Amino acid sequence: MPSIKKEQILKINNACSNDWELDTFYYLSYGEKTLIKRIELNEESYLHFKLEYNSSNQIEIRIDKYNIDKATGFGVSQGRGKHKILVETQSKRKNINSLIEITHELDNNKLMEINQNASISSGYGMIKESDNF
Repeated sequence: MPSIKKEQILKINNACSNDWELDTFYYLSYGEKTLIKRIELNEESYLHFKLEYNSSNQIEIRIDKYNIDKATGFGVSQGRGKHKILVETQSKRKNINSLIEITHELDNNKLMEINQNASISSGYGMIKESDNF
């Protein structure tokens, strides 16, 4: 099981720009460093952005819309969300520093623009595709 020290988390988070941060839960669960950011749309919903490497070692962004369940207070998403490849070049290895570098360009305005142009992820017939958001 992967482990990470608080100092390492802070170092990564401090290197990120525009409120991006290490997804510590994902790292501790799967051993892969990804970055996340959340943009509140209103009191009832938010967009969750995840900067990661895809299976072809290209840098992509995944976008999910969460609606807050009034009974539990938890965010609930529908379908697989959206995705967009940001760097088409295949990396030889997954490098957190490359993800951090991209956060300098990804402010809220740029993220909302990407969201407008991102493709809805296919559910491959097994998972419901998301509505456009």
